[in-house]
Amino acid sequence: KCRFAIITIVLPVLSLALTPTMALVLYVHKWGLVGRLVADKPIPMRSFFISRWFAVFRFKTFFDDTVKPYFEGTPIIPFMYRALGAKIGKNVRIHGMIAPDYDTVEIADNTVLHKGNAVYCHRFLGGNLRFQKVVIEAGCRFMDHNIIMPNTVIAANTTVGSGSVLLPG
Repeated sequence: KCRFAIITIVLPVLSLALTPTMALVLYVHKWGLVGRLVADKPIPMRSFFISRWFAVFRFKTFFDDTVKPYFEGTPIIPFMYRALGAKIGKNVRIHGMIAPDYDTVEIADNTVLHKGNAVYCHRFLGGNLRFQKVVIEAGCRFMDHNIIMPNTVIAANTTVGSGSVLLPG
């Protein structure tokens, strides 16, 4: 009985301490190792930048799998994305979005992204890594499990159904 009481007290306190710590580590890694990503600048695949970017990408994936699900749909996620370089408007609700390249994501006001949306802002072309912007204009609504490819602009007040793949243009 005593062990159960200790576990029920210690685990919530530990998770409350671990969450901001992991967010801070992600922030420091992103800005310390990678810095601001520049759209349409080719980066050779054999550069040291690729290994630094991949390390941040893997830690961000770990953060997304372990900590972020508890805060989806709250103002904490847009705040975190802004701190990592994304341009997020007012009244944006993110219930689940995978966006490994924050600096090249722009989401305007009054947009809702439901669970499982993936926003990819990088592609590998001709031996180079190239980051390209994804712009989501105001009033858009994304249902579950969509994929948004690099160099895509979503027009204002668009509703995207579940399971869509949005190609550049």
